[in-house]
Amino acid sequence: MESPSSTGPGPSIRVLIVGGNVGGLTTAIAFRRAGHEAFVFEARDEIAPEITGGTRLPPNITKVLYHWGYEARLREVALLSTAIDIRLLGTGERLGRHVWEDELIRDARGNFVFTHHGDFIHFLHDIANELGAKLRYGARVVEVDVEGKSVTLETGEVIKGDIIVGADGADGISRPLFDSEEDDEPLVNVYSTTIPEEVIRSDPVTAELYDTHQKGLNAAWFGDGVAALGWPLKRSEYALVVYGPPVGDTTGWTRQGGKEQMLQLLEQAEPRLRKLGEWARDPHIVTVNRCTPLDDWYHVDGPLALVGHAAQPIAAGSVQEAAIAFEDAVALGRIFSRLKRRDQIPIFLEAYEDVRRERDIKAYHKEVGDIEFQLLPDEYAEVRNSIMREKGKGGRNLFEVNVPTDNGVSDGWEEWKGMVDQFSYNAEDAADDWWHSQGKVMEASKGGAVDGPILQIVIAQNTKEN
Repeated sequence: MESPSSTGPGPSIRVLIVGGNVGGLTTAIAFRRAGHEAFVFEARDEIAPEITGGTRLPPNITKVLYHWGYEARLREVALLSTAIDIRLLGTGERLGRHVWEDELIRDARGNFVFTHHGDFIHFLHDIANELGAKLRYGARVVEVDVEGKSVTLETGEVIKGDIIVGADGADGISRPLFDSEEDDEPLVNVYSTTIPEEVIRSDPVTAELYDTHQKGLNAAWFGDGVAALGWPLKRSEYALVVYGPPVGDTTGWTRQGGKEQMLQLLEQAEPRLRKLGEWARDPHIVTVNRCTPLDDWYHVDGPLALVGHAAQPIAAGSVQEAAIAFEDAVALGRIFSRLKRRDQIPIFLEAYEDVRRERDIKAYHKEVGDIEFQLLPDEYAEVRNSIMREKGKGGRNLFEVNVPTDNGVSDGWEEWKGMVDQFSYNAEDAADDWWHSQGKVMEASKGGAVDGPILQIVIAQNTKEN
């Protein structure tokens, strides 16, 4: 990974970040790494209080964390993902297994890992805190003044900055500040919860979910309008995500609700899944919507940018759910590591949108498509099931893509490249590519110098972990 270039230390700006989840905390880390002040304002009183549920981190997250020197630390809270079993929800029939290809992991330069969402938030919080970010909990933002470059807290306190980053999700205060014709259509409800590991292992019906021969096994159950995903966690719990019709009450991620709706969805499920539902903690219940992407991610009236679900909501429970917010934050901070003058701020915010918007929208559509694939009605699902069943009988990977040997000539190469690109993407590299292809040209055209060391904090602990 190439280090950015500049002509020496530029101005240290103050970044006000609304929201302390994955996008907000990663934004704080990225800007602190670039030498800027970062203030995070989170409405909740604690770090990830009462959050239950798992998060899957694909290689496009882990490779950056490894590069930053946090691989050993991440492994303390994350479990390596190795494979996924596909079953039918109603009968429990195992269609087959997909083991992550060595070639994919090699080309992606990272790993798939499982973690508890709360553990990952604590992981990011601790890094941001060590890097010197100012993290304020119980600090609910009630007003964002784009032109005045300030936020107002519920207490009446006003804090001014140079940039405001909205990382408060699809339902936060930041997204509505952008002109949009929201026509969200509810797609599914997602129930996210966990089950104690010891309960699963103690029952012979469910114990095989912890496959001693294939550790880090993800399980998926496909059904007509209902689907489920499960995976083990580093802590002694098992994550469960259930997809069903968008009906009934929802809780969002700030609280947990009753599990009656989830249990009703699982009444026709195979015994293992029904047991998991009965043993599960009360879930978070959120709705996945079909939504129209915003036209702009930075505000025309001032230096406000959106990251994560505030910019582009991504399906809860999906592979890229945390990754997209993480990537947005990393790219934004990397671009601002080039800052030499304050008059570059609008240009850099526009560059961030150029770098990230298209990828986020593609990820949104892909993740929605993946959910629909799991929920196919029975009359359409048989073709899918037959193909998987035949692959499973032959011991083949269910989602296999033959690794091409023709150096980019065949259709197979395009299919492989599409899969690899999803996971091999590096947000820092994407930001660097913008600088070298466009940023340098714009800077040189204004008579600016474009070479020299980057303004960046070097943390001794990171160096040791490397």
